[in-house]
Amino acid sequence: MSAEIKIDQSITKEMVLPEELGVAMAEFELELEGELTAAYTTKYLSQLYAAIGENTSSAEFVGKGELLHFQVAHDVYGPLILGCTQFMAEYFSQVGIQGNIYYALRDATPLLKASAIVMPKYGFNPIGVYINRPLCGIGDEINPEVVPNGDMTSMIKKYLDQKGALSQSKVAWVDSGCWGTVPLVLKTHHFSNQRYYPVFYYSHNPKIPDYLHWLADGTKATEEELNCMNDSLECMFPSPIRRPLLLVENGSHVDPKLKPASALSQKWGLAALEGIEAYIKGNLNGISYQEQEEALGVFLDKIKLAKNGEWSGVLWNSTPIWSQGAGFLSKYPNNLFGE
Repeated sequence: MSAEIKIDQSITKEMVLPEELGVAMAEFELELEGELTAAYTTKYLSQLYAAIGENTSSAEFVGKGELLHFQVAHDVYGPLILGCTQFMAEYFSQVGIQGNIYYALRDATPLLKASAIVMPKYGFNPIGVYINRPLCGIGDEINPEVVPNGDMTSMIKKYLDQKGALSQSKVAWVDSGCWGTVPLVLKTHHFSNQRYYPVFYYSHNPKIPDYLHWLADGTKATEEELNCMNDSLECMFPSPIRRPLLLVENGSHVDPKLKPASALSQKWGLAALEGIEAYIKGNLNGISYQEQEEALGVFLDKIKLAKNGEWSGVLWNSTPIWSQGAGFLSKYPNNLFGE
């Protein structure tokens, strides 16, 4: 794993005390609202807390939540994350990537967790980097409180240079998805003289390849369901750290300013990542295409359960679509990425 993710481990050891549980739940709710909207968060948490059960002690509540996140991450998401990792490894091999593959944190953390085990077998070195929309000067429609803190262009350049990205002739970039706003900024300002290959778990942008459309090709899975699969990552894998909004200079070094997330995001987020790790280690020989298609079917069944009010570790449909997305795509440059 990237050294930067290890910070998560150091801030998650203290158990939530009974008198602190209410505060932790309120903080967790606010964090999810910033990703899903308030209405989605209320419904999702009502399903989750019903699955955990009533009249539990603080320790039992947190522990049951950890177990549920581990199990669903392992059983439902694990096969898809492994399949996605194989898909990306084969794609990067075909286009001639060598060495480093960069993962946009926080959202691509589940993919990086799997890649730390899988990618070295293909000769790749997965590296996590904290690059996001606010740092690139892009606002957030769902969470308008997340405001970019000035022009970070020069700081991002230094940060990417530290990670070795600017010295590569071909840059491999992985994110969960979905419009391509960040890759556009990065290609324009930082990788203009390099061949840049962004690949997503799910993409709204037909000019950026993605795993879920590849897997679902020829099946009955709808665009709404594929979008829902991507949005559900933010529920099942709550980040143990908050989204960094600043890069800061420490001497000659540039680092993201990282802060711990709520206690429940820490506990349950790490439990979910451990579920992914356990699945990957239990399937070191890989996963077949047929098994991936079966995993897709399982996930679609979980969406139906969520529609019926049962917590299954996924959403019942996708979160609100970006209102400016269609216009953004209509103006997206051609021949921006790859060869």
